[in-house]
Amino acid sequence: MSTEPVPYRVRISNRARHVNLRLTVQEGLVVVIPRGFDLKHIPSILQKRKQWILAGLGRLAVQTPLGSCPLPEQLVLPLLGTWTVVYGERGEKPNQLLIPTTERAPSIAHLKSWLAHQGRLHLIPRLQQISHATGLTFTQATVRGQKTRWGSCSRQHHISLNYQLLFLTSDLVHYVLVHELCHTHEMNHSPRFWSLVASYLPDHQDYKARLRQSIHLIPGWLHD
Repeated sequence: MSTEPVPYRVRISNRARHVNLRLTVQEGLVVVIPRGFDLKHIPSILQKRKQWILAGLGRLAVQTPLGSCPLPEQLVLPLLGTWTVVYGERGEKPNQLLIPTTERAPSIAHLKSWLAHQGRLHLIPRLQQISHATGLTFTQATVRGQKTRWGSCSRQHHISLNYQLLFLTSDLVHYVLVHELCHTHEMNHSPRFWSLVASYLPDHQDYKARLRQSIHLIPGWLHD
């Protein structure tokens, strides 16, 4: 394994409760830290995660840089199936997403809006089902395109879900939804929180590890 230091960017988040590592085509390795976190601890955290970081950077190296990533001809969404994307057309056809323009920026805006809409149609009802099954209740749910989180839960039990979850497998989506619902009881990542998660998902550590490696499933054009 290389002994050279891995370059990274630091992003301070008022909402972060712990250190989060994010790999993107545009920025490489981004270390998201809570406000007030001591920066001197970052190198040791990166050293512990170096194998995962190097593997992720290797995957990013073969992806297309920002601005040149081609627009998708298909959207492969495990929860929804495969959709063919056609540009410059209007209307509706089965399993076809018709984009009324061929220009890049408006096309991406349309794709993101469509994903957010599908997230509201499919992720929120699934969250409601899990809530009923577990007894973990929430007050409100929204879907948007967060940059550093799969989901979040406020102290008012308002859950926000990332529409990029649509690119993940069903079991990983289930894990994220259970994770966020558990935050309605424990607003932290304490042992009590993980014990609550384990009561619903005994193998949650496996899901957690797989989720960290799922960034490569998110297409580069989403970050334009």
